Amino acid sequence: MAERKTKATAPKGGAVQALTPEALVAKFKETTEAVARRAFEIFESSGRRIGRNLEDWLAAEEEVIHPVHVSIADSGSALTVTAEVPGFSLADLQLRVEPHRVTISGERESRRHAGTEQLVYSERCANRILRVVTLPAEVATEAKGQRARCDRGILTLVLPKAKAPSATRRKAAKKA
Repeated sequence: MAERKTKATAPKGGAVQALTPEALVAKFKETTEAVARRAFEIFESSGRRIGRNLEDWLAAEEEVIHPVHVSIADSGSALTVTAEVPGFSLADLQLRVEPHRVTISGERESRRHAGTEQLVYSERCANRILRVVTLPAEVATEAKGQRARCDRGILTLVLPKAKAPSATRRKAAKKA
């Protein structure tokens, strides 16, 4: 079965558009490299303590990648995937829809402090997200019926379920 690659940048109607597998692999690589760089910075700043590589890596992941909390609802004919992506717009997100999996990734520009005041303290969420979600049912991979919407930091994907193969197609598949 062909897989549908998607990029959530549809200007009208929330239809989902294609994202190449190469672009997705590049996102994974960029994110892993950013975490590795930050983990090394943590290692160096803590006096190069040996044996804390896992703790350094997890701390770096927490700083670099924003956690994406997900819920999935089943309406019988479609799955609705809802993901918390605070501060991200639909244009910042890339999606890949496969029959049993959805990948949500995104990157946004850092917001720099502007003005004459000196910034003394600031807490910010990470500017990257990356989440792979296994779906409880097979979804159709063609774009017809797929919708993506992002409103107030909540991404909503409506993915129609794959239709069961017809009896004629099952017979033809058995003969082949």
